[in-house]
Amino acid sequence: MEGLVSLLLCSVIIVVCAVAAIVLIVVKEGSSHTSTVYTDNLWKPSCSSLHPFWLLAFRFLAFLYSSTILITDVIVSGFSIFYFYTQWSFVLLITYFGVATVVSAIAASRSRLSGSHFAKAESTVGLIKGLYSGGGDVESKNAIATLQMYWETVFADDEELATYWGFLMQIIFQTLAGAAVLTDAVYWLGLFPFMKDLPRSYDFLEINLHGMNAVFVLVDIMLNRMSFPWFRGAYFTLWTVVYVLFQWSVHALGVQWWPYPFLDPTQKYGPIWYLHETSNYKLLLT
Repeated sequence: MEGLVSLLLCSVIIVVCAVAAIVLIVVKEGSSHTSTVYTDNLWKPSCSSLHPFWLLAFRFLAFLYSSTILITDVIVSGFSIFYFYTQWSFVLLITYFGVATVVSAIAASRSRLSGSHFAKAESTVGLIKGLYSGGGDVESKNAIATLQMYWETVFADDEELATYWGFLMQIIFQTLAGAAVLTDAVYWLGLFPFMKDLPRSYDFLEINLHGMNAVFVLVDIMLNRMSFPWFRGAYFTLWTVVYVLFQWSVHALGVQWWPYPFLDPTQKYGPIWYLHETSNYKLLLT
């Protein structure tokens, strides 16, 4: 009976948390300037003196390195590693850098093409100006001025809104930031102090899974120009709720083992842990 009460309380907590996150997304998304995602912010570095190629190269290398680590982890430990939140967040890491690499490459190539066209347009306008340099009526001069203004307007894309993939990239980025912090905090502060005599290969993988993810995210935060509206932490909340529901579903299908004992909603102090995590999400979303 006690286990059933704990399960019901944990279920209520999860539902309330998920509903609150969804409501926050519906209310805030697109309702303010801070929620707007611009194309330039996705691929241009925060430092104007840094060429966008370096951000693109970093994202590509981070994608390759992270993919290699996860594949190695699967080879060493099998697909059962995906019971753990760590691997979920690492998949999110790989997805982000994969999408970011593609978005950066496409945006950079389009910018280069637009710049080439703009240079040709300026050359054409300059040629026309040269033809009329010796004089010309007012209408001709006005036509030249209008043509030049047109080209500047067409190729000025600093305020271009991001496409679906750009918007998705922003959401994954902020979800990943929260997941990386949670993963590393739980591992290094809650689990690592109690681990001893681990094989070196296992240590290497664990350090990468619980360290390089945060390093890659922090470097990308320092390099990119993306905004960080805190209400999008709601996506991280939903991501974690999905993981919890996955664990409950797997357990309901007959798997008795919990990757993290505190996830068991039937234990005596289960609701307390879920309330504690919910309070952390509230702090994140304020």
